[in-house]
Amino acid sequence: MESANDSFTYEAKLDIPFIDGEMENQDQEVNRVAGSTTNPTEPSRTHNARPPPKSDGVLSLFGNYSFPYLLTASVIKLGIYLNKLYQDSSAVGKYYTDKELNYCIVSAFCLFLPALIYIMYIVSAYVKEQEEAEAKEVGTKVVYGCLLVPWQIKGRVEVLQFSAQRICNKRPLTENELEEKSFLERQAAVLEFFEEFYAGLIQMILQLYIIILSLDTKVEYKALTGEIIASGLTLMSMMAAVRRRDDGILTGTLSYTGWMTIMISRAIAISLATTVIHGWMVIVCIFHGLFISTWISSIAIRTHYKESPSMVFTKKRKIAMFFLVFSVFGLPSLTYWPIMFDLKKHKRPLIFLLVLLIENVAFTALWIVFKEHRDLQKHDLILVCTMGGCFAVGAFFLLFYICCKPKYTDSVVYHDMKVKNADSFGMYFDFCDATFKLSRKKEVETKLKEIRDKGILQQ
Repeated sequence: MESANDSFTYEAKLDIPFIDGEMENQDQEVNRVAGSTTNPTEPSRTHNARPPPKSDGVLSLFGNYSFPYLLTASVIKLGIYLNKLYQDSSAVGKYYTDKELNYCIVSAFCLFLPALIYIMYIVSAYVKEQEEAEAKEVGTKVVYGCLLVPWQIKGRVEVLQFSAQRICNKRPLTENELEEKSFLERQAAVLEFFEEFYAGLIQMILQLYIIILSLDTKVEYKALTGEIIASGLTLMSMMAAVRRRDDGILTGTLSYTGWMTIMISRAIAISLATTVIHGWMVIVCIFHGLFISTWISSIAIRTHYKESPSMVFTKKRKIAMFFLVFSVFGLPSLTYWPIMFDLKKHKRPLIFLLVLLIENVAFTALWIVFKEHRDLQKHDLILVCTMGGCFAVGAFFLLFYICCKPKYTDSVVYHDMKVKNADSFGMYFDFCDATFKLSRKKEVETKLKEIRDKGILQQ
């Protein structure tokens, strides 16, 4: 099978899992095809020496106190995750004791769904790249995916260990330490995405649903304050994890604020509609994910044919592509759309925001028409205004963000990923590289120095 991105030249190969051909070490590729039982998401530590990440980011603000900052941040992130696990487990027990079977089932899903989606991701990525998938390798990935929780704890503990071992060093990180930190954080961030999005968003919607239901029908209040706080912190942590590492202060603020307010708006809209259609909302969300996945899959397949017209995309690979997209683009599109590469072209972010707006209006209209008390109370107006206001603010920030991103930003970043093996740009760069057939623009190749010298990429 043709190696993806095989027309590129590079200095050293980077062991990134499930990234198109060139970004994987050849030895690892052989081992993986042969049924290696190594961690399918952890880059090998035996890779060739590579340049450090191009920036130490926020660490530059702490200077000699970088290690205490890292230790504090690691403890907070690990605490947020462990607290979320505790709150989800407690919610299952609480609702089971109170004989709230539906709430109990949803809370239990928050414990198991992330692992199921993660299994879908790693198996689909493997099948997409390997036409003849081996049963032994697929089985290995399924078992590994079932252990998502301990792997995520392990990833955060390793970052914590890295900073704790150097806590008394009053100095900035060296280049090798920056590289190791980036390596460890990258592993943890990918695992965090599945747990924090699928568990955090579902539980947040459930708690909002319970609150709205108790306000509208005066039923007993059964929302869990601890779960609301834990889910909120989890979603904030997820947005920090999925951010583009090439964003500056301005674009980083615009992106984070925009997507957080969009997420709040979507959570309220979905919760409002759920109070009247209840379990049918699951079908609606799945249908949304299938629709977006079909759209993005068609875009991804076209990029492969465009770069390699003679390439044969079999039915098996198309199915694997669809489920790969469904796990990291389709369902997350309920609240998030990565603004990069082919997903940024042809005004697709605007189309996505329009789809969310139409859904929000439809959800609100459905709630108003079928809610038990037709008259809108004060709390109803507050919810609707909050939803609409958050969406308007989020859309404005994201449109401003798009305008602030220079034309060649993604191409230059991708050049750094491939040629310099820089790996600190964010997990969605990896997801896009695993899904699309990305290419480097010739004008970027020939005018790279000019682009950098003019500061086109400075935000």
